[in-house]
Amino acid sequence: MALWLVAGRALPAPGSAALSEALTARALEQIVARAQSAPRLSHSRKGERAAREGAPALVEHAGRAYKVRAYPDEGQAVARVALLDLAGDAFPPCHGRSGRHLVFTYLEAGAAPCDFDALGAFCARLAAAAVLEPVSDFEGWCDRLVAAGMFRAATGRRARRAHARAPRAEWGLEYLDVDPVNFVCRDGAACCIDEKHLAVAPRGAGTLLPERKFPDQAEAFRAAYERSGWSPPLDDRGYRRFVTAYHLAYLLAEKSARSPLASARRSPQLHAQRRDFLRAIGAPPWARAREEIPWLVAFRWARARKELRRRTKRMRRALRARR
Repeated sequence: MALWLVAGRALPAPGSAALSEALTARALEQIVARAQSAPRLSHSRKGERAAREGAPALVEHAGRAYKVRAYPDEGQAVARVALLDLAGDAFPPCHGRSGRHLVFTYLEAGAAPCDFDALGAFCARLAAAAVLEPVSDFEGWCDRLVAAGMFRAATGRRARRAHARAPRAEWGLEYLDVDPVNFVCRDGAACCIDEKHLAVAPRGAGTLLPERKFPDQAEAFRAAYERSGWSPPLDDRGYRRFVTAYHLAYLLAEKSARSPLASARRSPQLHAQRRDFLRAIGAPPWARAREEIPWLVAFRWARARKELRRRTKRMRRALRARR
């Protein structure tokens, strides 16, 4: 069996037994060809356009439903297969790769919701999968954030310096978008239906989003995680700041890639993430103010324009009703 290396480990190559129920090359080509015109999948609660670039396609073939994900290049698709091989049954079966496309069993979002106890156990299963060499994209994320206008160049440099001074950390498999919308329950365990957020990251990075986004459920999530014997040193202030900056850089870079800047500035959640990122990298108050003031002005102006349009429409409807 052919082997190849990812993060210092020899892993099965695509087409080996690591891929579940591998389809023939011809079947993979047919599925990928159909994906070009197939409906796109989106699990966003906010109704973002499902047809955005990178969204997976739903394809019917031989009476079965498959999800087809296109990655930017073959290298990234190959690396994704390596991580999925380490993760085992935490994700739907991957049936093969055709060029830069991966083909998965399709699982419907929301068909069997997961609670936060199951999500905590899921993150612990990933943590137990492997200890890997650091593979950090942090500097690339900072470059993308500066290029997208999300931060000033000086903030990008400050973030890279803070990352270079980070404490030593153990790295492994982490899922960086732990949200119930990305999971279904299979055989009593959480199964993730969106594999793109699986990454090699510092321990505990995947546990931060539930703490911020779902504070009422954070205790159940953390308890389930720690019952499995894993407890990242998030109580250490320096380590928490390092992991928080790493995780937020990822989330903000993902947001900047799929939303124009004008749209991103209207998101209260993104404003909060930017503030948390600036604090995590140790930006002084004057640097935070230089970043925040233009965004707050744009945010409030956008809200004022939206309210003005709403009132104008209401007045026009009232005038038409009087005629």
